[in-house]
Amino acid sequence: MKSFVIASLLTPRQLNQHWQRQFPFLKLQLYTLADRPLEETETDWPLSELNPTLSNIRWLVVDPDASVNAFETAFHYTFGLRAEVLRKSGYTWDDTDYTKAWTLQEQCRKGKEISMVYKA
Repeated sequence: MKSFVIASLLTPRQLNQHWQRQFPFLKLQLYTLADRPLEETETDWPLSELNPTLSNIRWLVVDPDASVNAFETAFHYTFGLRAEVLRKSGYTWDDTDYTKAWTLQEQCRKGKEISMVYKA
């Protein structure tokens, strides 16, 4: 799995579409500056508009071998918005609070394994 770039010009909808192609068993939940989950109407605004304090175009290289904790921290530092990685668990999305040291790839692989159990 290759690294990819998130730019502040992307909308959350575009970001999530790209994220799902890279990590089909992980979901990225974004939060506003007021720390509430983005609403559907806010997913078509670029990240740079969701945080008006961003003055330049910013980008973040996402390494699949980075831990969830490292990714979430880097996302917050880069875009000033909180992101939370959720893992597919059958028919639900679970938080990764207890496994934040796992890499994004490991989380995705575990989500696939769990989801296969539910298909059987």
